[in-house]
Amino acid sequence: MTDQELDRIMRRVLIDSMKLEEEGEDKGPVFEPSLRHRRRMRAMLANPLGWLRGRERPLWRQAVRRAAVFLVVCGMTLAGAMAFSPAARTAMVRWVVERPGNDIDYVYAGEQSPEALPQYEITALPEGFVETIRDITPSFVDVIYENESGDILYLDYIYMHQGALTSFNISDADVFDVTVGQLPGTFFKARTPGNMSTLRWIDQDLNLHFSVGGCFEKDVLLHIAESVSLCKTTN
Repeated sequence: MTDQELDRIMRRVLIDSMKLEEEGEDKGPVFEPSLRHRRRMRAMLANPLGWLRGRERPLWRQAVRRAAVFLVVCGMTLAGAMAFSPAARTAMVRWVVERPGNDIDYVYAGEQSPEALPQYEITALPEGFVETIRDITPSFVDVIYENESGDILYLDYIYMHQGALTSFNISDADVFDVTVGQLPGTFFKARTPGNMSTLRWIDQDLNLHFSVGGCFEKDVLLHIAESVSLCKTTN
């Protein structure tokens, strides 16, 4: 069995698992997966074998994470000291970036949203793709689209707040800076055919970090990302 075939089987198992979790929510109180679990599922879905191979991390990652948390705390303290200044609030860094091993982690600061997250969707779906899963939590939304061949396209976004992070494994990716609309972003291009590429961007006005991913070229994912809009109807 080739790595590509194994990747496809693992993705199918993960998708089926997510569907079972979603169906279980309609049958009464059940185990509620944590945000960390959901983010781990997303990383695994994007590149199953790469995720597994990237789990071995150097011991110094703990020190790096502590340093990142220290920077977040310092940023929050600075914001408190300068709270009287609207310009200072606007300029405050709401996240820091860690680069432990084969990962790029965005570690967030700030309070969790007191309101339900708005619902977004991809309006420029490739032909044949339909929404099959919409997983909603207080601070994170994960949307899966599939076609009849079992190909996957995803959209997810997270409200940036203290205690949450977004992680991208780059063991099988080349990294490029891009612009989504007028917002700076990053394109993680999968080196291995059949693995998902990912495009991410942050909307500071909304305090949301968006990602879209699938087996598509950069121009296609950019078009998909720029089509992300508020849902006309909510599921």
